[in-house]
Amino acid sequence: MLVARSEILSPAFGKKLAADFKSGNTYSYYNDRYYLAYQARVDAMNVASGVALDQATTSGFAIYPNPTKGTINLFSQEHGKARVLIVNVLGSRMEQLFNGEFSAGEHSLAWDTQGLSAGLYVC
Repeated sequence: MLVARSEILSPAFGKKLAADFKSGNTYSYYNDRYYLAYQARVDAMNVASGVALDQATTSGFAIYPNPTKGTINLFSQEHGKARVLIVNVLGSRMEQLFNGEFSAGEHSLAWDTQGLSAGLYVC
């Protein structure tokens, strides 16, 4: 018996969905059996999370271990204002681990994973 099914959207299709829903061009999806799932995915993609693009730096920043079981180690070569959030795959904010001035160097942040189901979480 099939209990659940998971669909993987390609990045290109995800971008097309986001653009179509943003422009209101959704009529081509109305008869698609996945319309509600597409709508939920677009809503999740529009949740404000991540690093502001004008401040994004990928070099000199690391989060480890991955996967984790409760402690997240962060390393940054830069200092400045930072907010560290844990978000689930639907874009729902699970927990805020840090909000303030972040100094350069290594930091450990405790994250209580007890009670959370196994899955993918984004920091």
